[in-house]
Amino acid sequence: MVVFPKNPQRVTQVNQSIFETITTSIVRLIPSSNRPEFSGVLFWVFEADDNEIQELRNKLGDDAALVEDTVAAAELSDLSFIHPSNLATANGVLRQRNAPLDLKVVSWAPDTLFGDLSSYCFEKVSGDDTYIYIIENGLNPKNSDFSRMQYPPNDWYYGPRVIQSKTDDGKDSHGSCVASKVAGALNGVSKNSHIIMLKATLVVSDIVWAFSKALDDITAQNRQKKSVVLFAATSTNGDFSTDAYPWTAIKPIMQSLFDTDVAIVVPSGNSAVAPHRYDVDTLPALWESPIFPLIVVGAVDNTGSLVRFSQGPGHVTVSAPGVDVSCAKKDNPSASGTGTSFSAAMVAGLVAYGLGLKPVPFQVGGGKTAINAKAFLQSTGSWRRQKYGPLVLWNGQDGTVAGVTSNSSVS
Repeated sequence: MVVFPKNPQRVTQVNQSIFETITTSIVRLIPSSNRPEFSGVLFWVFEADDNEIQELRNKLGDDAALVEDTVAAAELSDLSFIHPSNLATANGVLRQRNAPLDLKVVSWAPDTLFGDLSSYCFEKVSGDDTYIYIIENGLNPKNSDFSRMQYPPNDWYYGPRVIQSKTDDGKDSHGSCVASKVAGALNGVSKNSHIIMLKATLVVSDIVWAFSKALDDITAQNRQKKSVVLFAATSTNGDFSTDAYPWTAIKPIMQSLFDTDVAIVVPSGNSAVAPHRYDVDTLPALWESPIFPLIVVGAVDNTGSLVRFSQGPGHVTVSAPGVDVSCAKKDNPSASGTGTSFSAAMVAGLVAYGLGLKPVPFQVGGGKTAINAKAFLQSTGSWRRQKYGPLVLWNGQDGTVAGVTSNSSVS
C-alpha cells in the first residue's frame, strides 16, 4: 500500500496514524527535498492486511490518499534478437557508416532520397554535458552499446520496489533497448550524453518516486537546462480518472520539472488498432497541452509513414522510427524493438543532442526550456518524410552519400 499526504497541515498526524496502525510490516517513509509543503514527505509505503487497511482508511479521512501499490503503467514494445551493427566515424561531423537504418533516418535531410542514406551523421559536441534520466527497470551495463559509451551509465538510483543491482530486471530487455536508443554507442542518438538510471518497476510507488528523484537530483546537481526525463510507458489503459492517484501525485512533480527547465518525453501509446483507441487516451500523454509541454512521441516506419498501432495525431509532438529498431538486449548483443517506447527514446536523445550543441538550437532558461524544446521538435527539429505523413525527428545533418562527402572526410 501507498499513502500520499494531501493536507499539508496534517502530515504529522498522518505519519502517527500509519505507524500506530501498521504492525505487520515495515513502514518506509520516502522523502523528497522538493516537497517542503508536506514536510519533505513524498509518500509512505508498506504491506498491510485487510483489517489494517480498513482501520487506516478510517483514520486518514481526507488527510491522505491510501492506494494499492499495484501496476499503474505498461511498457510499449515487442522485442526480438538480431545481429549487432558496427561503428565508424569521420572528422568534423562524425558519421556512423554502419548505423542501423532507423538511426540513419535521424540524419535523413530534406530534399534527399531515402535510398541514398549511407550513415548516421552527428556533430561532435552534440549531447555534451547533458543528462538523460531514464525511468526503467534497469539496463545491462555489460552490453557493448553501454560499455563503449563515452560515459558508461554508472549513476543509478533505486526505487522502493526494485532489486538494488545494476542489472536489467525488466520484461523483454525493455530498459536496455530504450536506453540504447537514447545514447548507446552503436544505437543511440545522443552519444555524448550521460544516462542516469532511475531503476523502477511499473508500480505506483516506484513511478512517483522516480519522477520525484529526478527533480531532486537535477536540482541538487545543478543540471537545470541540460537534462531530459524519459518515461517510456503509459497508464495501463484508457479507462481511468485523470484525478486518481498516482497520477495526481505525478503531475505537480512534472510541472516542477518544467519550471526547473527540464524536458519530459513520453510515448503516445500502441493501441490505435483497438476499438475506439485511435487517439491518445493514456497518461501522462493525455495531459499534453500548450501550458503543459510534455513531448509526446508517435511511431513511424523507416520511410516516415505512420504505423497502424501508433496513437495520435492528437497530443503528438513528433514521431520517430518505432518498427524493428535496432537496440541493446540484456542477454544478447542486440535486439529489434517495435513500439512507441523506442520512438520516445530516440526523441529524448535528440532533445539532449540539441541541449549539448553550441549554441543550443532553441532558447533555454526562464522555465521555458521544455516548451521551447517542444517547439524546436515541431519546426527545425523535424520534417515530413511523406507528403501526408507526420513530422519525423531530424538532427539537422545529411546522412546521404552526397551529404557525407560535403560534410566530412573519413579518418
